[in-house]
Amino acid sequence: SSYGTKGKGGGLDGYGENTLVGVGGGDSLPLGREAIIQGGLDGEMISAVIQKNMGQVRFCYEQGLQSDPKLSGRVAISFTIASNGQVKGADLGSTTLNSRIVEDCILRRLRSWKFPVPEGGVEVKVSYPFLLRRAGRG
Repeated sequence: SSYGTKGKGGGLDGYGENTLVGVGGGDSLPLGREAIIQGGLDGEMISAVIQKNMGQVRFCYEQGLQSDPKLSGRVAISFTIASNGQVKGADLGSTTLNSRIVEDCILRRLRSWKFPVPEGGVEVKVSYPFLLRRAGRG
């Protein structure tokens, strides 16, 4: 079986430039233009849900900053959106952050996010990278 994609891959321009500053000066940037999406959901719909939940990612990152103030890196999460819009599975794709506490926290939170119902009831596979760094660095 093959996955159909809706829209072109470049449809996420601009999302990677949103700096989200959290309490304590932590930045977490969703790198939307680097997302890989296979299935029946538009990339912008997925990015909108991720943007809405970035506070949870920031919270996880700030937990890590408490024990390591210099902590920064890129975390790619691979997850599947089920036919009902729930996250069916989420795994660590790749990371340069190397902080199990932060990575596990992001995975736990992401599993509770609700996405729009995919067209045709087809599961959607997503790989989404987050850049985590302190404000003013970079």
